[in-house]
Amino acid sequence: MTVRVDDSLDGIDWDQAKADLTADDFDNGRSARALQASFAASQHVAIARDGDRVAGMARLLSEGVCNAYLLDVWTLSSYRRQGVGAAMVRQLMSRVPGQHVGLQTDEAESFYAGLGYNHQPVFMSAIVGQWLGNEANAATPQPSDDSPGAGAGDRGKHHRPFGKNLDQDTPGANDQERSERRVADDTQGQLGPWRGGLAHQHPRAQACGRSS
Repeated sequence: MTVRVDDSLDGIDWDQAKADLTADDFDNGRSARALQASFAASQHVAIARDGDRVAGMARLLSEGVCNAYLLDVWTLSSYRRQGVGAAMVRQLMSRVPGQHVGLQTDEAESFYAGLGYNHQPVFMSAIVGQWLGNEANAATPQPSDDSPGAGAGDRGKHHRPFGKNLDQDTPGANDQERSERRVADDTQGQLGPWRGGLAHQHPRAQACGRSS
């Protein structure tokens, strides 16, 4: 396997990406066009490729000062446990030195802990109106109000705004360290200066603004 990670959205077949996400039970309801728009609007993206095949993708939102948010981290099932996800995350983190990077995960805590992430105070979220009920998803069928998970603020079946990071069989820190050695040298060479996780994280390094 020779996987490279880059920050270009060129050459991506978004319909195929949508199909792969659906097959991996990672799809959160966005259309292929909306998925493309999500990545195009992000400050930083990481795309893993094996030749012309997209083997994974991830994106990072940032205001460029102190806050960043990692989301849509996905590795194609046949490429998992080989260091691809770690390579994408580390490349993205190398783009935001000095910033607090937050994320939400359902079942990949050990994976992110192995990359230096720590638990923070309670995370809260709300859905404005109906999930995916906006212009970007105008062509996408929306869940009805009485469908499972259709209540405001409920991240049920239809509400996965942050994706299911990687997969349920996620490696722990030791497994991840071993698996990273299997990523091709050209991918490892693109990770930039950030390689030490979030060591020495300041205890107040949370969101820049604090709600009263």
